[in-house]
Amino acid sequence: MDYRIVLPDGTIKHLHTIGHPILNESGDLAEFVGTAMDVTASKAAKKRCGGARVYLADAQRLTRTGSWAWNVATRQSVYWSLENYRLFGFDPEGGIPSDEAFYQRVHPEDRDRVRREVFLEKPDEGSHFDVDFESFFQAERLSMFARQVTPFTTYLAISWNTSAHR
Repeated sequence: MDYRIVLPDGTIKHLHTIGHPILNESGDLAEFVGTAMDVTASKAAKKRCGGARVYLADAQRLTRTGSWAWNVATRQSVYWSLENYRLFGFDPEGGIPSDEAFYQRVHPEDRDRVRREVFLEKPDEGSHFDVDFESFFQAERLSMFARQVTPFTTYLAISWNTSAHR
């Protein structure tokens, strides 16, 4: 159970408690064992992170820039921001789209080139890529840029709409 307490100096603390009853042989309550943890700092940090996530999502929406992460070992995307879903016309409720579903959103004339230039076809060569292509979904120019952030395991990347900047 979570609750707040007010200390004599007026400070408010957030506590998380866990407990369970100990019963005797006849089933009567013999004692109650538990613990209380001060979670004030973690609640404050969580609140700050939540606010930062909202600001990041707003900034991505305003700049039409999405972000995503890809695991080299499993050769799969492990994260897509909401704006990345919007850029490529996928529903976030459907989960991260497969690589093939993603490639279907790349214009057919750009598809083979994007496959060659993106790490999906050669993940062990180099530590980044930068590719420009047209989206078949929106008929707009999009760019992707990625850097390998954890050696040989994870790429962190951004996608953005470059149509307005040309």
